[in-house]
Amino acid sequence: MNRQEDPNPAYQYQNALNFSYTLFANRWNLISIPLTPIDTSIAAVLGTGVRAVWQYDASTGRYTMPTSIEPGKGYWVWVNNTTERSITGSPVPDTFTLTLYPGWNLIGSYINLNTVRNRLELSLGNNVYTLNQAVSQGLISRAIYSYDGSRYVNELNDADGFNRGKG
Repeated sequence: MNRQEDPNPAYQYQNALNFSYTLFANRWNLISIPLTPIDTSIAAVLGTGVRAVWQYDASTGRYTMPTSIEPGKGYWVWVNNTTERSITGSPVPDTFTLTLYPGWNLIGSYINLNTVRNRLELSLGNNVYTLNQAVSQGLISRAIYSYDGSRYVNELNDADGFNRGKG
């Protein structure tokens, strides 16, 4: 079927996903996105009224201002007004990989379902470890935190692990 015969020409992704979230006013929001947005620009993903957006570059140990929002990364966002957002994008590949550095890393959920902790793996050289193995061997800390608007919460104490949309 060519483009002119397509009954739904606005539908661009075979497995398009929608993700809705709320950014709360006058406080820091620690977020991530569980899909690859059609438009990754700050304005398209976060909307107007954004006062500040920061990401942490663990390779340098510094916060930077991003020019786009990507899945798997965590972002600190401050908005002037509480905003409901909905974005559309494509699924993140099942083999999605993030590079972690010694010390703190600011990461986020990368799938559109709650990530169960026993599905998470850490690769180091040719070895692959489950999250529990990596913690027990001292490769990573047992503390993996999210931020609920007023305090840090250890996500490893949560039965579901990392929830989509959290950094």
